[in-house]
Amino acid sequence: MKNALSLMAFAWLALMPQVHAAPVTIGDQSFEGNGLAAGGWSNDLGPEWLETGGPNSGPGVEEWISGFAADGTDHLGTNFDHEVWQDLAATNQANTR
Repeated sequence: MKNALSLMAFAWLALMPQVHAAPVTIGDQSFEGNGLAAGGWSNDLGPEWLETGGPNSGPGVEEWISGFAADGTDHLGTNFDHEVWQDLAATNQANTR
């Protein structure tokens, strides 16, 4: 009986429909898309990134700090309580892989 229940549970799990996640494209994910020169900066984070106060608002800045690099040369800087985001083409769904 125990083996039959185990076999039934295994069969149920094997036949259960699975949901898999799809890749989501994030534009300009490392802030390299605006082509700054060494030491340069810009308040325009668009077109990929949106921010509190709209485009070209002062509290958000993309800058190239000479001698400092992570994923690339350009970095995001913001004032306290300033938000930066993207509206992506996909919605996060629970219980996906």
